[in-house]
Amino acid sequence: MKNFKSLIKILFIIIIFSLSMDSNASDNVTGSSKVIVERNDQVVVRWCILGDSISDHRKYGETTPLYMDYIAATKDVETTNLAMMGTGFKSFATDQVFTHYTSFPYYMRVASMSEKTTLLTVFGSFNDVLMQDYAPYPYGTIFDNTNLTLYGCLNLFLYNALKINSSVKVGLVLPLPWASLEEREPYKTRCMEYVAILKNWALIHNIPILDLYEDYQNWNYNIMDRSNYLDFDGAHVSTMVHLTYLTPKVNEFLEYMMNM
Repeated sequence: MKNFKSLIKILFIIIIFSLSMDSNASDNVTGSSKVIVERNDQVVVRWCILGDSISDHRKYGETTPLYMDYIAATKDVETTNLAMMGTGFKSFATDQVFTHYTSFPYYMRVASMSEKTTLLTVFGSFNDVLMQDYAPYPYGTIFDNTNLTLYGCLNLFLYNALKINSSVKVGLVLPLPWASLEEREPYKTRCMEYVAILKNWALIHNIPILDLYEDYQNWNYNIMDRSNYLDFDGAHVSTMVHLTYLTPKVNEFLEYMMNM
């Protein structure tokens, strides 16, 4: 049944992209591998993280541990962090400091994923929402296959990931709410629309979802002492949240993905 679902998923993606492809995003995307590899007689999980500044050490400090570091310290897992601040499924870092390849949108940056990757988690990002201010784009439809729409960028991302390794298990993490956007319109509505599109896309492709958008709001407003947990700039959660909230949530999500 799992093989059948994987075959259906791949066939669906191939059909979408049979009309056209953005070759610039996938010229260096080749190869395939087994889902798991062995090292020292132990099963090794090779986990690739794709996301924005929430997962980027450069935002918090190169030596500051984030959720993936706490998880890697307790599991037999190898991590590759491709997260980059200022990026998303469609958006890219506009700061001139980040002009190298890593500043590209997810659908291009996933080409750097190893063919031996077992699990791939991708963090949705409200950078895509902010992009509407300086480079408006349509949401499109689920059948889009170009980078002109949000749905198209989502499909490009998945196509490029599966082209590297057709057996990689992909998981979607819905973004943590940004207080700086949730408190004013039209951003609050755009955030809700963005989350709804990501959910719909993931459900159609049978991709598991970790919904931090709803869950974190409930958790954040119900804890007794919020002083150590508040976003320090209205968009980025504190390192305490990485330890006490993101680590157990993402760890549980990885366990679920491994048992799919």
